[in-house]
Parts: sequence; structure tokens; C-alpha cells
Amino acid sequence: MMVLGILTLFLLSACAPQGSKSQESNTAEVSDSITIVENTDLTGTWSGPYAENMHVNSLIYYGETARNTCDFASKGVYTFELTQDQDKFSGTINVVGAGAQVRGDADCGSGGNYTQQGTVSGNISGSVISGTLILDPIKYSLSGRVSDGKITATYTGVGQNDDIAKATYSGSFTLEKQS
Repeated sequence: MMVLGILTLFLLSACAPQGSKSQESNTAEVSDSITIVENTDLTGTWSGPYAENMHVNSLIYYGETARNTCDFASKGVYTFELTQDQDKFSGTINVVGAGAQVRGDADCGSGGNYTQQGTVSGNISGSVISGTLILDPIKYSLSGRVSDGKITATYTGVGQNDDIAKATYSGSFTLEKQS
């Protein structure tokens, strides 16, 4: 896709006052300033580290809600395969990560290594992106920026995981374009 640009040209001019009785000539100074704002083509493979935190608000055991809470942290690598059509993008996500419980009265899960697949879609306006990231069963809202061949974003989500934990999720990632 062709890189789009917006060209802004500023012309500043200063002239000597008119109507002066002196024989001074009028002079003009012109200064040009060019600013180019580019849309980045997101089509391709993007990969890089992510970090995510999960806070379990309540656990459900045998249909009853327990008051215990816990926090779970995970880190790993996201790989996005994206396509872009004008100001919209979409694609797939592959996750390779590891996580562990970091605090809590209840058991958040055993942690360990994991892989996961999902989808991403959204909009780009200049260098700003926004959209939705789905890693079943959680649907996240994401926002970020594209700059210097990198996507830097944050995301949040609320969901029910494995029918036993109601949790809030938050994370961030920085991806570099691979191809």
C-alpha cells in the first residue's frame, strides 16, 4: 500500500510598513517549513514482548462466589500477522508465554508455559491505532501508536476465565515489523 502523506506548507512573510515617506525599499522575508505525517502500512508480520496482569475479583466454586482474590502475571511474545485496508486493519495473533500467581488468598492457577491463538482488528489514523484483541475467552480493548517501525500499545479486558474466575486484565506490548 502506498504511504500516504499530508504536506503542510507554511509561508511567513514580513514587509516593511507601507506609506513611509522615506526612500527605503520594501523587503520581504519568506521561510518555508514542510511537515509530512505518514500513515504506516501495518500489513505484514509484527513480533515482540508483552506483559500482562490479571486480577481475579472473585472465584466461583460449585456455583457459589468465594471472597478470595489473587493476581497472576504473564510475559511472553506476541506475533501479529496483519493486513490493512485503508484505515482498517485485522489479523491473527500467536502467543508464546509463561505466567505465575504473584499474590492472593486463592489459587489463580498453576501457571507455567502456554501458547494461544487469537484475532485483532481495529483502525489506524495517522500514527494512532485503536481496536479489539480477542484471546478466547477474553475480549480486550487496545490503543497505541505506530512509530519508527514499532507498534506500542496497552490493552484492558474483563472476563470470566474457565467458568470459575471473574477477572480484569491489563497489559502492554511493543512489536517490531518483521516483514
